[in-house]
Amino acid sequence: MPGVTIGHPAVFYKQKEHHGRRERELEQIQTLYERYKNNVSRLALSYTGHRQDAEDVTQTVFVKLIRHMDRLQPGKEQSWLLTVTANECRNLLRQRSHMSQEAMPEPSSEIPEETGLLDALLQLQPQYRAVVHLFYLEGYTTREIGRLLGIKQSCVTTRLSRARAILNRYKEGKANLEQRIIGNEQWYKLLHWG
Repeated sequence: MPGVTIGHPAVFYKQKEHHGRRERELEQIQTLYERYKNNVSRLALSYTGHRQDAEDVTQTVFVKLIRHMDRLQPGKEQSWLLTVTANECRNLLRQRSHMSQEAMPEPSSEIPEETGLLDALLQLQPQYRAVVHLFYLEGYTTREIGRLLGIKQSCVTTRLSRARAILNRYKEGKANLEQRIIGNEQWYKLLHWG
């Protein structure tokens, strides 16, 4: 047919190959989202103390995943997601530090109340909440936490120690805290640390 140009077959196959690769990438993103959304959300909530902020951070983290999927190393997905989560939380808190106290939202009561730790966790500064969350709830080692947060292992150990001291002082001030946390063995161990 005159005037009709048919593209080279190699171009057609490249387009089809690109489309198939994109579909696999989207499926992988969906799988990673389903697998790690709760971990990302919990860390963001522990770090920020605000449900809305945690939702915003979670959304930002997964948007970054979509943008940087090609750079993600297989087997390192959870580590990458939690590192990005911690970085986004720090960025948000830095922005917040420029806001006046009156404009700051109240801490959320969305941290699960059944753990009995909402009041205690909110006594901690964000950098302490993050290491406590990653160590006790996610089960990371101090070395892994250091890599995730971009700090030295000794700094992680110090933050855990300080967090325990703060929580112990809080416990002494709140006689019924121990009764509320007795069901959560990891937190019980935390408050009864050496």
